[in-house]
Amino acid sequence: MSAVHHRETQIMLADFNKAQEVLKDKISALQILLEGTEEKLRNRESRPEDLHLIAELREMVTEREALVKKLVDDKKFYQLELVNRETGFNKVFNSSANVGVINPLIKVSGFKMLDVLIRKPPDRTFTAHGIKHTRSHCLFTSLTFDFTAVCDV
Repeated sequence: MSAVHHRETQIMLADFNKAQEVLKDKISALQILLEGTEEKLRNRESRPEDLHLIAELREMVTEREALVKKLVDDKKFYQLELVNRETGFNKVFNSSANVGVINPLIKVSGFKMLDVLIRKPPDRTFTAHGIKHTRSHCLFTSLTFDFTAVCDV
């Protein structure tokens, strides 16, 4: 019985080794097929939908970059314009502003209230026809018209 058992064990071992070799061959064949498929996937051509989407996205990026550049240029322009206008304003109206503050708690009536609301700029002196003149204005700070008729200056 030992000889029969030994022979059956040898046959089973041979069958197992054959099956193992067949499976190793299948694994190597599948590995080669997988590598070929991965290579084909890496080197495939782009789909038309993908190419179209890429073109649209590039166009959007270009438009947005142009918009950002325009906004930066506009910002620089307006900053320079603001500096220019402020410089001109300071040349015309003197650089030291004399702004009054209204205190609503102070009880003032009549023309004294006008004195609180009215700002008087420095007097301007000029010469015309050989005669020296002094011009004094009385301006209401929050309106654009002249209050010289109200002020006795």
